[in-house]
Amino acid sequence: MEKLKTAEAVIVRQKKEWGEILTGFETKNKYAVLDTSERQLYWAAEEGSTLARLFLKGK
Repeated sequence: MEKLKTAEAVIVRQKKEWGEILTGFETKNKYAVLDTSERQLYWAAEEGSTLARLFLKGK
């Protein structure tokens, strides 16, 4: 978390999976956390079950 203390701002960008795009089937979301120069600071990933994503997905 030290990198966040020195960052002027951060950008969180979701990584889309081709399988999810083509089928519409929800997978665990993954995110790249970038600084303002687009350098990757961290990766983040969603936790949870497949059933929860199927039945509780956002509209």
